[in-house]
Amino acid sequence: MKIEKIFRYIWSLYCGRIERKSYIFGLFLLVFVYAIILLGALIISAIFEILPQKLTSIVMIYFTVITLPTIFLVFSLHVRRLHDQDISGWAVLLGFIPMINLIILYLLFFKKGTPGPNKYGDVISSQFIDAMLNIKK
Repeated sequence: MKIEKIFRYIWSLYCGRIERKSYIFGLFLLVFVYAIILLGALIISAIFEILPQKLTSIVMIYFTVITLPTIFLVFSLHVRRLHDQDISGWAVLLGFIPMINLIILYLLFFKKGTPGPNKYGDVISSQFIDAMLNIKK
């Protein structure tokens, strides 16, 4: 029962759509948090003067515990942003192909989403982001 809830939650991260502002804010937030955690790891390794052979295993643990979930969340943002343009989330895999990744990057950052609801649902409101950034409509 609990595993089913976990899978349902993970699936929900890839459903729906988000507009450009929410997408860019989400990416910024993920990069900021990731950088803070990386900086903390570097400071801790400097304080305790960790030997190079031990540093390798720490880097592997760090990669597994922090980087993989971050990549998962970034892909979630990419998929929902493509959904906003009525494009299948699978198109995010085209980002691994040289030159085509530039087209995907353009779609993610610059192309407006479809107005109104599309087959992926309604746009999630960015009222929270507007309030944080003090944007008046």
